[in-house]
Amino acid sequence: MIGAGGGSDREAAIAALRREFADGLSGRLATLEDALAACARGDRAAGETLARGAHTLKGTAAAYGAAEVAACARELEDRVRRWVGAAAAPPASLAAARDALDRLARALAAYRASVARGDAA
Repeated sequence: MIGAGGGSDREAAIAALRREFADGLSGRLATLEDALAACARGDRAAGETLARGAHTLKGTAAAYGAAEVAACARELEDRVRRWVGAAAAPPASLAAARDALDRLARALAAYRASVARGDAA
């Protein structure tokens, strides 16, 4: 069925779902940021929280067609999985995770902007 705006109801529903996903990204990023900060303080459990959060975001982003977000989340997860469970994260590994999280933050911002413009894939 074609809606009043010229688009289909299905397209409108998908756009609404993308907006809902995009609206929740700031909270997800904050959770990842907090977990990385806790890792830097020596909290061993935070590494698993960080890896799991990145893993979940990777899959959800892929489902929404946010390929760059999914790729950056995968990179973060991969970097964290290398040292999760260790007595402490090596400083170089924390720095690599920080870099990956920064790239993810930029990808999230770009995705949110594309959703706001209405051109998200």
